[in-house]
Amino acid sequence: MTATDSVVEGVVLCRVGGDRLAVLAGDVVGVELPDGASPYAGRLFERVASIPADARLLRHEVAGLVVDALEVHAERLALMRVPEVMKWVVGGALMGFVQAAGSLWPVVSLPALSRHLGGQAGRARA
Repeated sequence: MTATDSVVEGVVLCRVGGDRLAVLAGDVVGVELPDGASPYAGRLFERVASIPADARLLRHEVAGLVVDALEVHAERLALMRVPEVMKWVVGGALMGFVQAAGSLWPVVSLPALSRHLGGQAGRARA
């Protein structure tokens, strides 16, 4: 068995403070200003202060996730599988890892992560 399960084409590389995560570009139907109702990805990294003024909302149909900054990476990338011990991290939203822009990025399901963070109390707001 190899560490790579599949290939993905197009990811959105997201920054949250000094931390990072990625989502599949095909899962993003729009990029907007934060709406005050969608969860802030900073909660993953224990950043519960206010959402930065230049933050952006990644929209997926009815779900959304606010990040500090984003960059679209359109190349094909190997999606490395999630180690068994990590399969239920962040409510099962972790899909794997990609190597992009010289770093390893955890790839998360945008709708699953939005549901996971949205179900927790104490949502940070702008």
